[in-house]
Amino acid sequence: MSALKLLIVELIVFSACLTMGLPCQAQDVQGPSTNGCGSGWSLPFVPNRVRLANCEFEASCNSHDRCYGQCTSGGALLGTPVCDYLKCRKGGQWYRTPRCDEKDISLSETAAGNRRLKCDQQLGADIANSNLKKPVCEALGWVYREAVSLLGNPNFSGVGTDNNQQSKVEYEQEIRNFLANATDQQLEDFSRLARTGKSVVDLTKPVKYKPGVGLINKTSNQDEKP
Repeated sequence: MSALKLLIVELIVFSACLTMGLPCQAQDVQGPSTNGCGSGWSLPFVPNRVRLANCEFEASCNSHDRCYGQCTSGGALLGTPVCDYLKCRKGGQWYRTPRCDEKDISLSETAAGNRRLKCDQQLGADIANSNLKKPVCEALGWVYREAVSLLGNPNFSGVGTDNNQQSKVEYEQEIRNFLANATDQQLEDFSRLARTGKSVVDLTKPVKYKPGVGLINKTSNQDEKP
């Protein structure tokens, strides 16, 4: 099971809405079968249901399910050494044996984590690409893609340096404010720059939604400015 599943809010009716609240997550699936977005990923910064009512998520989430299921029944990598880490999970044939302490198992586990991160990043890009001309939906995809490496870390508690720190709660709230309140033009500008790799916002650093401007990086000098 992915560490991303520690907290789970199910995506309810993929074409209608997302719920608000818990850390970004993606569920390990039992094979390459698909279950739309009902397989359990969500975002902590989803705004209200109405604004996402026309977003398309199902195809993206189905691809994500298949991506996560590469080492399980029917998966493309099943039976190869890269999947040996699963044998050391509870119920596996090597569980709690010295074999699980060997270097190749550790490397296998690390490689699996890297694959999962790529799956999550691709999910964000797929959501964005499936929702062209739907500003908030596309922006949501790009935010997910860029922030997933942070939010998928169970130890993530905030971003920034000693003189410019931002808690996880504040970070998520500022992105939620952006998705809920930004104008279509601000959302379109954000997605256009993200798509070309020229985004002016670094989502690994403190952020702030500034009405009239959009999502910006928060610095200690900007902190008190309206």
